[in-house]
Amino acid sequence: MLRYLELKSGYDEDGPAWIARVVASRSGRAIYFAGRMLRAIGGRGVTGNHIDPVSGEEFWVSGVKKDGRDRRGGGGGLVWIEASAVDEYLRLTAATRLPRHLRMIPDLARPDPDRFVVAENGKALDDEPSS
Repeated sequence: MLRYLELKSGYDEDGPAWIARVVASRSGRAIYFAGRMLRAIGGRGVTGNHIDPVSGEEFWVSGVKKDGRDRRGGGGGLVWIEASAVDEYLRLTAATRLPRHLRMIPDLARPDPDRFVVAENGKALDDEPSS
């Protein structure tokens, strides 16, 4: 699933931003991105709609906009796009090339959702119940 992600904590409207593939949790209340779990917080965040429960950092996460205006609030700065996401991005936006504000980067590390299940539940998935 292709998403726009912007780090909001510590920034106005110009935080680091990515267009990248994410994995959604089974419940849909969290996404996994570049080794992080981002939990949906709806309208409870200061500036974001997701939070990294480990670092406390807030992120803005949304679908990719067809008009290319993904930055929230009209902020500026580069947006990093995973190399494997470029073709899909071009199809979604009906563009023939990447806009100047996008810079291609190697694909980010694929997340391991099972690692977060262990952290959230306090035990390994293959742990046997104690007798």
